[in-house]
Amino acid sequence: MFKNSREICEFHDNLVNKVDIIIENLMITKYSLYTNEQSKFNSYRNTLISKIKEIELFNLQNYKNDNLIFGFVLEIENRTSINRNTSPIILLLSKLYLPEEVIKCLE
Repeated sequence: MFKNSREICEFHDNLVNKVDIIIENLMITKYSLYTNEQSKFNSYRNTLISKIKEIELFNLQNYKNDNLIFGFVLEIENRTSINRNTSPIILLLSKLYLPEEVIKCLE
């Protein structure tokens, strides 16, 4: 799927941006008054971004031999099910590239 390192960086930057947007929207709309929950969401964000960066580095080192890992960020649709012990985001890892239509169905 990736033809060069620039495409790898753009793909992973988009994942990071999606994580940021989801977390920011939750903190602004649903948890603006709950600093403890905001702290947890920031921790989720940092963990996910760290994992995305690890995947990006792996892919940059391996894209020429087609040994890639694809990451996809999925937002949990039913936000009322989010409680103190669950993350609002799933980071799906796959050895196969999934089309955008499949990702939308999974969300």
